[in-house]
Amino acid sequence: MALDLCSSTIVLSGGKVVFSGPTEKVLNDSEFLHHNALEAPLCYARPYCQLEHAP
Repeated sequence: MALDLCSSTIVLSGGKVVFSGPTEKVLNDSEFLHHNALEAPLCYARPYCQLEHAP
């Protein structure tokens, strides 16, 4: 849903901006998501949904 609604995303942690940029970029960074206690959309659990696998 976030990818459908938002072309850019800002992530805050401890009151500081830790990411500001394209939503699809942050959703494809599983290490960043895990480090910031975030989860990717369910479809991103499938490898073919990742940017590097895009046609």
